Amino acid sequence: MNAAPIWITALEPYGDDVYLCASFSSNAQPGLWRLSGGAWKPIGDDQGIEVLRSAPDGLYAGGYFTRLGNVDAKHIARWDGAAWHAVGGGLDYPVTALEWDGTSLYAAQANTQTAAGIPSQVSRFSGGQWTVIGATASAPLFNGFIRALAMKGGELWAAGEFTGLGLFNAQGVAVWNGSTWHGAGDGLAGAGLTGGGLSGVLALTVSPKGEVYATGKFSDPTGAVAHWNGSAWKALGEGLAVSDKLNAPMGKTMACLGEDVFVAGFFDCAGGKPSAGLARWTQVDENLAILPGPRILPGPRQARIERPTWRLFPDGRLIFVTPALTGIGCDAIGRRGFDLLAQPKPPR
Repeated sequence: MNAAPIWITALEPYGDDVYLCASFSSNAQPGLWRLSGGAWKPIGDDQGIEVLRSAPDGLYAGGYFTRLGNVDAKHIARWDGAAWHAVGGGLDYPVTALEWDGTSLYAAQANTQTAAGIPSQVSRFSGGQWTVIGATASAPLFNGFIRALAMKGGELWAAGEFTGLGLFNAQGVAVWNGSTWHGAGDGLAGAGLTGGGLSGVLALTVSPKGEVYATGKFSDPTGAVAHWNGSAWKALGEGLAVSDKLNAPMGKTMACLGEDVFVAGFFDCAGGKPSAGLARWTQVDENLAILPGPRILPGPRQARIERPTWRLFPDGRLIFVTPALTGIGCDAIGRRGFDLLAQPKPPR
């Protein structure tokens, strides 16, 4: 990895290694890199990988590709640490999100070939076969991109740039209960695809206690970050803001470490305090909340901060990645509410 990437799309642990999807040219789609032995190494010259999800039988990759390595793999493939494998017969459309529920793999697909909108669907891989879940004559497709999938107990939550599923209203968030899709309350207003860049719900995370949080670019609740209280979406404190008032704040990625919520994106104010695009929300009543110390991984420097990614690793480390800082663990001390995360120095 001799140059800084333009954007990073995914970060995922598998085995003893860390895998990263990154693009190093405005004309190149993301490829896969592995951090092993303290150095980043490319996994072939494969392009078009957008999302990663580890599972007991391998690392799953989804995206715009139709072939990885020497394997024909339509939009989905499995990496076993040494080689790529096809996953069933593949999927017809590009994969935009992946999730694993302990027994089955779920993949969100976007049909980018249609003229009107970008309908999406979710498929489950089980028993060697792909099956679209919840597709009926009255509710065939989401009417926009699905950006994130997350498990909450036995429910699959989907979030993105959509306002409905067939005849059903679902503003930015929908829930699969094992038999049907339904919205989450009134949803998050303004989450539909606007055609003016990223919008809607861009990230979704579930805490160890089952609390659901969402971030992105939406109008209600205000502040670009919200909490599901079991019946409705509520703003998370004062939320995120942009001081010049000319632009709307946008959370691009989020993750939970314990019951604390970390957010990164386009904002310069969080909870009413200055913040350079990184913030933490904590609900503890004590004056101080101390999280594990930072873990710095080697990587590229001096690139614009765009397409950031969080990932909670099995050993409890929360790793934050941007094209400028490849691998920063979070170390934050602060009072109740959003806390500024001091801008860490790039690895040398």
